[in-house]
Amino acid sequence: MIFIRTRACIKCKQYVPIHPGNRENKVKVNNFEENHQGHTIVTLELEEIKGEYANAVAEPDEKTASMQA
Repeated sequence: MIFIRTRACIKCKQYVPIHPGNRENKVKVNNFEENHQGHTIVTLELEEIKGEYANAVAEPDEKTASMQA
């Protein structure tokens, strides 16, 4: 089983996946943390928040689909 870690904002119920070694993803994680500055941000496994939180970097169609699921 592959575990995907995420940074998640508890206030906004959004997350961003963490891909170590991926520079583009590091920028997305940093932007996420800047956008949620002052909120409670935690590092969790994706399985822990799946279905409750929305992917903050998903395309608009993906966000809609994940919220309906």
